[in-house]
Parts: sequence; structure tokens; C-alpha cells
Amino acid sequence: IELHFQTSIGPFCLSVARPLPSARQLATVLILAALLPIGYRADDSSGSDRCSRQKSKEALSIIEKLILPIYERHSAEIPPGCLFQPKPSRYYDNEKRTFANSVSNWQCGYCGKSFYRESSLWNHYERRHPETVANGTACLADACPLLRCRVLSLPENFDFWRQALCKEAQMLPLMEKCIIPRAISSQIWKVILLVLGLYAYYIFVCMHMCDLLGVPRESRHYYTHKRR
Repeated sequence: IELHFQTSIGPFCLSVARPLPSARQLATVLILAALLPIGYRADDSSGSDRCSRQKSKEALSIIEKLILPIYERHSAEIPPGCLFQPKPSRYYDNEKRTFANSVSNWQCGYCGKSFYRESSLWNHYERRHPETVANGTACLADACPLLRCRVLSLPENFDFWRQALCKEAQMLPLMEKCIIPRAISSQIWKVILLVLGLYAYYIFVCMHMCDLLGVPRESRHYYTHKRR
């Protein structure tokens, strides 16, 4: 099946070979699996291993605004193997220690030094606080092709990102890492609701028949159970 949906940052598509097995998995995986990064390295790097700080920052913002709330609504945690874990990631700690006092005042949360530009603060992290850069961990910039980071910084290229980037063969193994196992199937929920609805309808009909037949109220409980 192929699922299409619209978010605040553009259209997304998820192609899967079989129906999603549960309602909660559908709610939590629908967006996550469609956004999983697929072998992309940022080209405007700032730091080691060519991991772009700018794109990592944009990806972290999108994940925190659109993806984490999905898990929180279902009182669930992102599985450890899921590629959308914001931490540990390369620059996560740096981002949380960056304070924008104004458009021209960026302050380091480690030593308190201020800079006119955020890029200068990034260079400061590399030179003065290299131990705070988690080299060897995930680079969130890798997710930018599917998170549409360029849409936020380059609106004129929006038409390019209207095309959904569905690659079923690559999505399926990544999707499994974000699935939450504990869930009730949507079919089971439908059956439960149907049974409850029929039971309520049965009680209503029995009470109506009792009124028509003039059955005393103290006998209605026995009458209802006898009919069942």
C-alpha cells in the first residue's frame, strides 16, 4: 500500500508491502518511516566528518516539533535502534548549550563567551570545546533530504520537494526499528466497539420491550438475563 499525507513542511509518502499491523504502530510509524534518512551526507559542513551543523540544527528542530510529540501522545519512547533518536547525536549537546540572546549575540553555554554570528560560535565549539562534539554518533544532517530541511531555508526550491521520496526497499528495514511492539490491532478495536455497540443496542431494545409489555422494574433484570 502507499500512504500519502501532508504536513506543515510538505507532502510525504510511505510505501509498504503489507498493511501496518496495528493502530498505534500506524500512528507512530506513519510519519517516522517516511522520513528516515537514506545514505546522505551534508555538503556544507562545519565540523569533523563533514557533518553540517546548519542542517543538523534544522533536522533536530523538525524532529522535536513533528516526531517526538507523536511518541509522547502515546506515552511511548523512541526505540533505541530508531534513527530518529535526537540524542546521542553529533551536535545535540552543543545545540542545547547555545543561547541566542539576540540576532547578533550568540552565547556559549560552556564558558559564557559571546559571538556576533552563530557560525563563529560553532567554530568556537570545535576549537575550545572539542570534547563536547560527540564524534562517531549519528549525524542528523543525514536526514535532511527526507525531512525537507531545504524547504525551511530555501523556499524557492519548494516545487522540487513536492515530489515524495518513496523508496520502499530502503524504507521497510528502517521502519521496523521505529515500531513500538505493544499495541492493539485496529481490527481488534473495531470488534470491541462493535460488541459494545450491539450490547448497548440490545439493552435498549429489551428495556423498550419491557415498557411495552408492562414488565415491572424489579423483574426487568431477570427478564433481560433470561432473554440473553
